[in-house]
Amino acid sequence: FAFACKPTARPLAVDVDSCEVCRMVISDARFGGEVVLSTGRVHTFDSIECLANYVNANTDSTAIREILVSDMERAELIPLADASFIKGGQTATPMGMGFVAYAKGTGSANAADTLSWRQVLQMVRDAPFGAPPASDSAGTAPLASHAP
Repeated sequence: FAFACKPTARPLAVDVDSCEVCRMVISDARFGGEVVLSTGRVHTFDSIECLANYVNANTDSTAIREILVSDMERAELIPLADASFIKGGQTATPMGMGFVAYAKGTGSANAADTLSWRQVLQMVRDAPFGAPPASDSAGTAPLASHAP
């Protein structure tokens, strides 16, 4: 009985689910993620940076039971502990910051420029949320304005 009440993640529903932070409909499962709360509620995200923004804004770690991110290669959710991150490259991500996740030990996750989740959180915290890459960040709102 206790197992049946345990909050669990579910696959992202493309063109149905919307992002908890930016409210965009999730159109590509390769970039998203989920947060499962201790209450059982599941929050979905269209990008790694929206997920990171949510985690940065919600400091009550006891409320978050599990964090999952989409493996870029399989477009399937994997536990945060099993993921490596990279930023940049040729892939256009939904919010434009260029973060993608890969299962550790596979594909591009072996690259020398992989980032930890802690580094991703810090980069999102330090940058104007949704800012274009590098030099032109005019017209973007600060992180606080996108907090849930």
